[in-house]
Amino acid sequence: MIYGSTGATHFDQLAKILTGYEIIGARSSGLFMGILSIATGSLFKIIAVPLWAAVG
Repeated sequence: MIYGSTGATHFDQLAKILTGYEIIGARSSGLFMGILSIATGSLFKIIAVPLWAAVG
């Protein structure tokens, strides 16, 4: 979703694009959903570690 919204895959390119990015707009919803998906996945991994340690 982030690639579809910005067209960039490298962090330095994303930083240049996101510094002047409009918060309100049609393309910003895809960017928001991409960032939300990454954050949700990362939080799931952090939460899953103690659960697997308790089971094992």
